Amino acid sequence: MTSLDLFDTHWSFFKSLACPEYNIGISEITFDLFKQAVLPSVEESSVEKAYQKLRERGILIDEGWKDLNFGAVEQEHEQETEDEEEKELKIEVQKKESLFYAPLFEGLNSIMGADSAVKFSNNSNKHMFSEGDHTHYKANINGFLTKTTAVFPIAEGEEYECDVLMTGELKKKSTPDTKVLFNATHIMGADPTRRFMFGSTIDKFNVRLWFFSRSHVFVTEAMNLHMDAKNLIYFALSLSGACREELAYDPTVRRVQGKDGTGPRYIFTIDGKQYITTEAIT
Repeated sequence: MTSLDLFDTHWSFFKSLACPEYNIGISEITFDLFKQAVLPSVEESSVEKAYQKLRERGILIDEGWKDLNFGAVEQEHEQETEDEEEKELKIEVQKKESLFYAPLFEGLNSIMGADSAVKFSNNSNKHMFSEGDHTHYKANINGFLTKTTAVFPIAEGEEYECDVLMTGELKKKSTPDTKVLFNATHIMGADPTRRFMFGSTIDKFNVRLWFFSRSHVFVTEAMNLHMDAKNLIYFALSLSGACREELAYDPTVRRVQGKDGTGPRYIFTIDGKQYITTEAIT
């Protein structure tokens, strides 16, 4: 991984989640530097081949993604509504946004292939489980590991937050990216097997790719979804062929089931010796 000290970057500022009266600075870098710093390398010929495949299938037209069009501008009606009505409206908007971006995620999945280590989910309204108490958790724009690392007792076929590779947010308007920051903080704080994780935010046709580690947070400059299709293809291919360590998981820590079906517990390997936690701190 390239030293982050080499970057000559400008900074973007977001409202702090803990203290809204303060701003926090996050360095913005180009996609080329993002590739160099954190992504497994991909042959440009593979990117070009995937690009042509999407064009042949009609998913890409010219430089843009097919059918990514909000259509007629929705009129906003200013009226007082009950809390339940506002909640239902918000869910409906999330569903529409998920359908809107479906061609994008379907296209990325198609070039990664069935044997890919990860897959993109376009179901932004689905909740995942947390281990232990099975508390529901939701993180939009997810890249999941195809085989769960959750430990029993777990529900067969369910998706767990410990398998969220990438968190993010779909938005119609350009607003501060608070959800992606909150989700990354939550997941990394709850999972000691993570060394870092990725994120993505899309507001209409602009996309940002995020990197979160325990010492650094940075984000690519906003790319145009239509004009930078090859950058997104590169990102997808780099994750699809990555090993677990390249996907941010610490090889010295593994998740196991506790005694009598309790869990999870974590085994740490330090100087060749193994240590197991007696109870997870919640």
